[in-house]
Amino acid sequence: MREPTDLKPLFPQERRVVNLVAEGLRDKAIAYRMNLVIGTIKRYVVGALAKTGCESRTELILWVYRDILDTEEESRL
Repeated sequence: MREPTDLKPLFPQERRVVNLVAEGLRDKAIAYRMNLVIGTIKRYVVGALAKTGCESRTELILWVYRDILDTEEESRL
């Protein structure tokens, strides 16, 4: 996984999908919640994986939580 400084920003829809993946939702449930087709959700996940350097959904979830923790730590400084 790349360091946060090397990450390309995610589009808002990709970020929303990634957050839902981090909540434990599968593609079908995400598609239903966002009123999109499953193929679109899969494209967002693949795009997020490429931009973050993650190789799996599990790594993507870890990236989300690391990003959250880094943001919280910066706000405390």
